[in-house]
Amino acid sequence: MKKKLISVVLLLCIALFAFADSVNIYGVNSWSRVDSHTIILYSSGRAVALVKVNFAFINSTSNIRFLSDYISSYDKVIIDGQAYDISSVSRL
Repeated sequence: MKKKLISVVLLLCIALFAFADSVNIYGVNSWSRVDSHTIILYSSGRAVALVKVNFAFINSTSNIRFLSDYISSYDKVIIDGQAYDISSVSRL
């Protein structure tokens, strides 16, 4: 019984760590630029996520598109027609 409980706890911990930096961005309707590599995503005026992209230059008129409603580090984002890797995502 003790081994089963430990196994279940370990599996739950692994699952939580796997999705720790995954953010649901469904309903996001705007964004604001923090710096040339960082944006904040908003849903109905409420901040949802902080997204950093190391190798892209983001300006205030950039066209930004995500490939999925759930984003995490190392997913792809399309910025001005070019695909980039997301370096980090933080839930706000």
